[in-house]
Amino acid sequence: MATFRGNFGELLAPGIDNLMKDSWAKHPEEYSQYATVKTSDRAFEDHHRLAGFGLARKKNEGAQVTYDDPLMGPAKRYIHDTYALAFQVTQEMMDDDQYDVIQGFPKDLAKSMRDTVETVAIVPLNSGFSSTTTADGVAFFSASHPLQDPSQGAVTTATQSNLLNPAAQLSVTSLQDALILYENMVDERGLRIAISPNKLFIPVNLQFTAAKILQSQFDPNSGENAINPVYNRLTPVVLHYLSDTNNWFLGSNEENSLTFYWRMRPKMEQTDDFETGSAKFKCTMRISAGVTDYRGWVGSNP
Repeated sequence: MATFRGNFGELLAPGIDNLMKDSWAKHPEEYSQYATVKTSDRAFEDHHRLAGFGLARKKNEGAQVTYDDPLMGPAKRYIHDTYALAFQVTQEMMDDDQYDVIQGFPKDLAKSMRDTVETVAIVPLNSGFSSTTTADGVAFFSASHPLQDPSQGAVTTATQSNLLNPAAQLSVTSLQDALILYENMVDERGLRIAISPNKLFIPVNLQFTAAKILQSQFDPNSGENAINPVYNRLTPVVLHYLSDTNNWFLGSNEENSLTFYWRMRPKMEQTDDFETGSAKFKCTMRISAGVTDYRGWVGSNP
């Protein structure tokens, strides 16, 4: 059992003029800027995609109309995991604490839970080029997402990409390529999707590059006052929990199946141990995060 005396012995002695602990300001909530946040009352949630119909077929005079069936797309299951953290303090330590620091530890515990939420929610982006898969079983960002039945649509390719290929560092040119890739997306039947990105998600290291690209009326790489075709087109959003300093993403509020589920919001509990007099504090929550459909996202991992 932790008594804290080893690390916090000075809290027992009077006379400290300035007492400093971890009081750095926390970043504003980020996960709700890129994830669709939902609440669940079940052990898991299943997402299904309905592919819809193909193009209408030409009907000759007196001929029978062509019938079509909607396609049920593959499913994605969200299983809510439990996250918990606790600490305990002896009665003597509580009694002898001269600065009421220990009384603030439950608040620090809540901060740890908050950082855990951000860390879990961003997993689909951090591992989207490798282990995080969509309902079709392919990596979130891939050049080979299979289409179920594109034969009756406007596009007849068997696969579709939401991965900038070849991967490229963030620039005016690479951003234009990503925008074109994004707006050429089709559904499972090869019909075009009318969505456009409105956000550029970037790590801390790319915030100044993004500002030059998106907030300059003229091409920042040209000395001839050429216009900047992506000027003010997207809102840059810095995500502090992105693990790679070069990856960047296009996203949209219109079509976003990257989902974060709250099964149980953080619940703080406290109890006293009768025999030892120690105070115990615990915080528990149940959450899940994942992505069902890749559409609405384009990523680059240079």
